[in-house]
Amino acid sequence: MKRLVLVRAFTCGVLALLLVSCLFPPYEHTPEYFKSKNRDPNLVGVWTLEVEVKGCPDLVFKSNGEVIWDYSKDGYTNKEGYYYTEGDILYFLDIGDGFKMNNTVRKMKYEIDEKNQRFRFKSIESAMWEPVFVRKNN
Repeated sequence: MKRLVLVRAFTCGVLALLLVSCLFPPYEHTPEYFKSKNRDPNLVGVWTLEVEVKGCPDLVFKSNGEVIWDYSKDGYTNKEGYYYTEGDILYFLDIGDGFKMNNTVRKMKYEIDEKNQRFRFKSIESAMWEPVFVRKNN
């Protein structure tokens, strides 16, 4: 009888730990971590695709580490996340809802031209660059 109680208590404890680990991401996948990191100041501002494509957002990089995927021109809901840079690597944090999707970190290689007017990025695993973004003057 005591053994059964111990087994049930152990099982409940393991299940609780699994649930907590799913709901709470590691520190490296949190907004606080991303906000504490350094960023390339040349990214700060609003970037739009050089050639407009319906359904593709403008990117709004803020100096505090927030990034907004701005879909308002197409009538869609904006998406918010976080970013930081290390060398020529751009890290994006997509915030999950904690149940269906956990926080996801995407690692991208990026380039900004010497005039700080054109920006592009690509997945580390990919040989293909995404379309070029240009700085949007407000």
